[in-house]
Amino acid sequence: MNKIFKLLALFTLLITCTTVYAQNDSVINHNIKALQKYASLDPVEKVHLHLDRQLYFPGDTIWFKAYVVLGEYHKLSALSGILYVELINEKDSVVNRLSLSMVTGVCNGDFALPYNFETGTFRLRAYTNWMCGAGPDYFYDQALIVGKASTFGGASSLRAITATKNLQQAAAKVDVQFFPEGGDLVNGLRSKVAFKALNQNGLSEEVNGVVTDMEGNEVATFGTQHLGMGLFPLTPQSGKKYQAKITCADGSTFNTPLPVAKNAGFTLSVNNNMSDSLFIKVAANDELVKNNQDTAFYLLAQSDGKCYFAAGRKLENKVFTAVIPKNRFPSGVVQFTLFSQAGEPLNERIVFIRNDDNLNLALSTENQSFSKGGNVKFNLGVKTGRDSAATGTFSVAVINETKAPVNEQDESTIFADLLLKSELGGYIEKPNYYFINPDDQTRADLDLLMLTQGYHRFEWKKILSGNNPEITYKPEVGLSLSGKLTTLAGKPIPKAPIFVTNLKAHFEADTLTDENGNFSFSNLGMPDTAKLVVNGKKANGGNNVKISITPPTFPQVTKNLIRTENEPEEFKAEIKKNYEAFQQDSVGHVIQLKEVSIKQHKSLGSGHDYSVTLKSSTNLNGPGMADQVLLADQVYMGCASLADCLQGRLQGVTFTGGVPYSLKAIARHLMGPAKPMAIYVNGAITPADMLNDINPGDVHSIEVLTSAMFTNLYGTDATAGALIITLKNGSEISNQTIPSPGLLTYKFKGFYKARVFYSPKYDANNTVSMADQRKTIFWEPNIITDENGKATFEYFNAGSRGDYRVVVEGIDGNGNIGRQVFRYKVE
Repeated sequence: MNKIFKLLALFTLLITCTTVYAQNDSVINHNIKALQKYASLDPVEKVHLHLDRQLYFPGDTIWFKAYVVLGEYHKLSALSGILYVELINEKDSVVNRLSLSMVTGVCNGDFALPYNFETGTFRLRAYTNWMCGAGPDYFYDQALIVGKASTFGGASSLRAITATKNLQQAAAKVDVQFFPEGGDLVNGLRSKVAFKALNQNGLSEEVNGVVTDMEGNEVATFGTQHLGMGLFPLTPQSGKKYQAKITCADGSTFNTPLPVAKNAGFTLSVNNNMSDSLFIKVAANDELVKNNQDTAFYLLAQSDGKCYFAAGRKLENKVFTAVIPKNRFPSGVVQFTLFSQAGEPLNERIVFIRNDDNLNLALSTENQSFSKGGNVKFNLGVKTGRDSAATGTFSVAVINETKAPVNEQDESTIFADLLLKSELGGYIEKPNYYFINPDDQTRADLDLLMLTQGYHRFEWKKILSGNNPEITYKPEVGLSLSGKLTTLAGKPIPKAPIFVTNLKAHFEADTLTDENGNFSFSNLGMPDTAKLVVNGKKANGGNNVKISITPPTFPQVTKNLIRTENEPEEFKAEIKKNYEAFQQDSVGHVIQLKEVSIKQHKSLGSGHDYSVTLKSSTNLNGPGMADQVLLADQVYMGCASLADCLQGRLQGVTFTGGVPYSLKAIARHLMGPAKPMAIYVNGAITPADMLNDINPGDVHSIEVLTSAMFTNLYGTDATAGALIITLKNGSEISNQTIPSPGLLTYKFKGFYKARVFYSPKYDANNTVSMADQRKTIFWEPNIITDENGKATFEYFNAGSRGDYRVVVEGIDGNGNIGRQVFRYKVE
């Protein structure tokens, strides 16, 4: 009875300790205040990207919506105004980077993949400048496949295509690490010891083993249970050391030592098997109790910088236990830390709490059947866990899963990203496995991850040091432009006026240089690739100065652990099929112009005599000797970019990401990447991605060369066709020019303007085009539920049969997140 009374008394104490000890005990009080101060100075931002799908091909577009949340309640962040999203290739190089303007934590964007885009396993990385202070371990970082058929059929995963070809070589490099629960082995105390086995690529390996003492006595056996992880019990004895004999999948073996046990100490264990409660156990060995009788110890639990539980107790007995309701904590990672009487952190254990505090999304449709090209209407209803209507922002993606299979365990979801991946350092295999169908098995596997995966979001030694976090990376509201003003000899010019102007955007600003000649313009809201004119003068008005712009810096790209193998033959067939569907589909979207035949520079069928009009043509074949000619009045249509003006107006030419491609060249390269058309501006070859740097109003003429009779004179540069662009007199294209002293024209990479997803519409009298072979059927990033938690959306199916998959994700104003998947079959 006495033991039961003590246990109940301790249970009551632990449950009410936040009011008892937080007010009266200096150690807990100090630690909680230190945590609150640290979290307030360094609130945590997290990013999730909702992608339209996992598998892409050259010529496709990656569509995404970003959700950026802040602090312990996961509310949409108003701290940062810029999100950087990067597409990274297998060589760990940034292929493309977007700067996106965020409004209260949300934005959307897209990456257009050219037809000559390399294939393989790529990564999407997203972060704010503020997040750089925490380091790349806590960025959004998601793998996706471009052009690989390895996931066809939906049965394999990203890891399946990284299988090591030489098992013996992989086994020789298997690394096995051991993690005693709570942090330490302690002599005389039984502990759970978790382990993780990884190969040279940082991916899981299956192993088993035996633990022996110094005399060779077997004390434990173990084997992997989930993705290279497992656990076993061990009670270390004083004066003994232990080692494990590891057996790999290929039968090879090696030995590795276990951590050395402490002579005196605590163990901290948490049983997370119960659905509604945590069972906490703190144990002290004989040596610790004998030498520290009646000293205090403290237990504190926090999540995202907020303390949810704190307790203190005297060291009178060897074992102390308590049961804590899980609804005391939010869903996500919770960190338990045991402190000594002096406030020193001794043991740590992280656990994952799963409560019913997420949004409930209900998708319903009145459609009785689903046909090719048929109109589909959905109703979305959103409620909180308390069954009240939720107003929030959501995104929806509909794909043909037959054409673009999904491996749900590897999928990037709002739950896996905001509750798990953003909290734990390092790479997590199959993060969505823990959220698809949660049960006792997934709960146990997730607890293995908690026991073995690093957690450094809140390090108590740093928090308790009293040193405020150094703010190296500040939140950004807008883009900035900085540089330096010097004399021609390089001497800094202080207190000098600097002006920046963008005539197209009707923008101008001015500032003064500092003592070292440095200047900076902040909160710039420029569109992508804006041309800025920077004007600098000496204090006396002289303009014999040099202006230099400081290029922006970005965080280093971390090594990609995932590597792909050579593409199989069936992938090439799929590329050909996709192109043929694209070619058929493009027929209905290209504006067909009248055929132009040029014979001895006589008057053409269109009414123009190009031999006269194109006197300044730089075409090596002669003015007008081209497959198609566009004059200035046919080019300038008030478009934002030249590529936009030309899309659909050039025969046999398509544009991807502003880069022109000849359909003939694409057809010739079905088995490999297509080459973009060559671009000649005033006779000089120009990089294809510089096309949009040309002002459409500066164009005098564009001559399209696609046939061999016109491209031969240009040699190998124009094997994929060419655009011969002649500018009006006085016009020029340049990244950065200095037309006169004190002036500099600078190409400023501003905010990216996301494109609008195009979805064809059909009516009852139209037969759906068989060329409509979309993989992404519908994408809408901006769905807002009303005060009743309701919203609707509709679209038209593609012209192909298959299993269609609808995914809705989003967040409400209180930081509650939700996700729903709906499937239907198109016959």
